[in-house]
Amino acid sequence: MNQIVKSWGLESVSDIAFKFSEMIQEVQTFEAVAKKFLDESASDVLAEYLKQLQFIQSTKSNRGFSWGISRHRPLRTAISKGSYEGGTRRGGMNVFATISTQWEISCPNEKSKKIVPQKHFHLTGLSSTSVKFFSIRDKGEEELLSVWQADIGDAVSPGCHFHIQVQREDEQTPYPRTFPVPRFPSLLTSPLAVAEFAISELFQSEWNFTASTHSSDLIKWSKIQRERMEKLLGWQQNLVKNSSGSPWTFLKGQKPDLELFV
Repeated sequence: MNQIVKSWGLESVSDIAFKFSEMIQEVQTFEAVAKKFLDESASDVLAEYLKQLQFIQSTKSNRGFSWGISRHRPLRTAISKGSYEGGTRRGGMNVFATISTQWEISCPNEKSKKIVPQKHFHLTGLSSTSVKFFSIRDKGEEELLSVWQADIGDAVSPGCHFHIQVQREDEQTPYPRTFPVPRFPSLLTSPLAVAEFAISELFQSEWNFTASTHSSDLIKWSKIQRERMEKLLGWQQNLVKNSSGSPWTFLKGQKPDLELFV
């Protein structure tokens, strides 16, 4: 576990607090809710992702940690056999997605006893989740179709604080790595919320059916996502209502409070 400990300057970033218990439950319920839409390797990937977070919680250190899913061993969806089209339409490709992420986080000093679990962590730096869509060719070869990432900004980041970029990993057009615009505004507030969005795009009808069921895990998952989305939309609505000049430009320049999601 020591490899996830990092050291970075935290003074220049815009912190956001999250609840450990809520994020742990999010990881646990995601696997239960999305299992049929995930590759068989996903269980081990999510188990390691959860283990990292629980280790950080137990350590209770205010040093920086890198919490994530490696791009070398990403979370991988099941293969969508044309299900990315809705209704009675069917796409002509077999496709899947991979999701990797890195969040730089630390534990604030809660001044509690060592045996008491840490309640919160702060997002203190890089917070990026990358999604890659691949098609499977006739001979089983995988071809990269597109890459996009969902980011949460820092204190000096341009664009909306929560945004999505369509960006290659090299300098080829379109969307070369060194030209990170446009930054589309986003309602996706966590890596697994991004994963749900990717699944909902690949499995249009099937995911809609799953997302409308009333299993205990889906109820827990939905509650977490609903409350975060309500808080984010409420913050944005209040900013727009009280903006001066262009509301869009005003919204772009605003940074959320530390306790937006807690």
